[in-house]
Amino acid sequence: MATQPRATKAGLLDTQLGTRLQAMAGFRNIAVHNYREISMTVLRSILEKHLGDFREYSRVIVAMAYR
Repeated sequence: MATQPRATKAGLLDTQLGTRLQAMAGFRNIAVHNYREISMTVLRSILEKHLGDFREYSRVIVAMAYR
């Protein structure tokens, strides 16, 4: 099991969002280093089901900027 993201440990992100973002970072590494092997089905699923995670992350960051 992966370690808890630093932003989650610091209380900046809730555990669920932190875990989802950490999984996206793993996919990003695959996309950058093995882009020829990316499954278009997996990519489409991520875009359709998890794009909202980026929006949620953005809201958290903007809220922190105005504290």
